[in-house]
Amino acid sequence: MQPVTGRVVAGRGAVLRRPGAGQDLLAAWRADPAAVLGAARNAGAAILIVSADFATGAAGAAVARGGFVAVIAPKFDQIFRTAVTKGGVFPLCLPIGIVTELQDMVAADPAMQLTVDIDNGEVTAGDKFSAVFETAGRAAAGPASGQAAAQQAPGAGTEVPGRGSDRPLTAAEPAHLADRIRAAQLHMASLDMPADVRINLQRRLVAVCDSMKAATADPARCARRLASLTAELDRIAAASGPGNLPDLNS
Repeated sequence: MQPVTGRVVAGRGAVLRRPGAGQDLLAAWRADPAAVLGAARNAGAAILIVSADFATGAAGAAVARGGFVAVIAPKFDQIFRTAVTKGGVFPLCLPIGIVTELQDMVAADPAMQLTVDIDNGEVTAGDKFSAVFETAGRAAAGPASGQAAAQQAPGAGTEVPGRGSDRPLTAAEPAHLADRIRAAQLHMASLDMPADVRINLQRRLVAVCDSMKAATADPARCARRLASLTAELDRIAAASGPGNLPDLNS
């Protein structure tokens, strides 16, 4: 583990999910979470990335004692969330598709360094991965969101060069972002999706709007968050043909 000062955590990730359709790991987790967390592959990891099945019940106490600083999942039940929070572990919600992608990346490269910025609500893996999260305390007890494929780090055109956190927004920057926000709102309204997915996406859009109004608003960060949301809407639209709503199962 390689912690960073402040409310930023950096370190290796550990993955918990059922292999294929098997139930063995889940059964072992429910029988003795501490034994599963004690596996050699999890040694020294700072950030635990779990499927929804593992973020339930009294297993939270084992996570709180497992040396982790943050746990990422699509949703948490109240018992688990309370246990990890009391143990000083940050519970962070990401959409199911993003959790799956992050698990795949960590499984493929166990030495990969992840960074969780608690204050700015962002988890990254170098320039390979970037996603905006919400803390479980603010999220609903149910699914944090629905299907979302990869949220990649922003490409060209999402950054606003030369922006410092203490520089006021120029007149053009908020107008440009406001146009993109309106376009995202119209796109969202046109899509057919489950209510919990829509609520989560709307919450994220409101968060971008609120961040733009702050005295120290950072247009580059607003643009990154908006680009992630827009990409998610595009992928939901692509996956949502007639009678083909996004798969919400992890």
